[in-house]
Amino acid sequence: MVAVTLALIGALAALNHWRHTRASRSSLPSLPATFANRVPTRVLWAWEEPEDLRTLPTNVGIAYLAETYLLTDHITVLPRRQPLSPAPGTTLIAVVRIETRQGFADTPALRLALAEHLAYYGTRRDIQALQLDFDATQSQQPFYRSVLELLRPQIPHTLPLSITALVSWCAPHSWLHTLPIDEAIPMEFRMGGPRAMAFASTTRPSYPITEPLCRTSLGLSTDEPWPASVSTLNPSTRVYLFAPRPWRPAELAAISTTPLTSLARELAR
Repeated sequence: MVAVTLALIGALAALNHWRHTRASRSSLPSLPATFANRVPTRVLWAWEEPEDLRTLPTNVGIAYLAETYLLTDHITVLPRRQPLSPAPGTTLIAVVRIETRQGFADTPALRLALAEHLAYYGTRRDIQALQLDFDATQSQQPFYRSVLELLRPQIPHTLPLSITALVSWCAPHSWLHTLPIDEAIPMEFRMGGPRAMAFASTTRPSYPITEPLCRTSLGLSTDEPWPASVSTLNPSTRVYLFAPRPWRPAELAAISTTPLTSLARELAR
């Protein structure tokens, strides 16, 4: 217990130092700028499916499921099981899916252990960013906040850190507001309602996104209508695309060149 306490104190001190350094040293690149320079504005999610993406144009990135962590009173690590074949030079984002299971126990030791597991990605030279995908009930939000605060000082300041986010997390007074991350991706799909509604119309109503961390990116799926706000997106907005099946070769070039306002129909074919 003493070792865990000392480790927590050290990690929090490092986080405070990182915050101070980021605010005071103008010679360091800002993380959002680093993100923009390292990660394209269109990114495919490659989930637990066999993916041959060798023909994907290099102006499209790949956010691939690297590992899944199952949390009880300890961490069970499940590596990616399906093959992934990216094109040489493709921007890669490692995605770690985190799930709580029966027996989940929020303890300082588990928070620290999870942060240390994730810190491994800070040593990788083949990825341009790290992304965390998790569901958090209100009672679990302090756990994830703490993990992110413990993690951030352990990875290079030039490695962008992002999370996926429920749209409801992106409303005013969001719990995300002061997290030490560079991007929270509003997931504009799987938001409830029958799947049969997919593509009954070309768009659906947009939900207000006010949290600044949520306003630089957007998550969309090929099998659901896209929000009306797609037509007015800032060109610099990073759009992540999910498909509930392996990506098809004919789609890869379209994602690279087709305007978003036309892309939904193109991918739904």
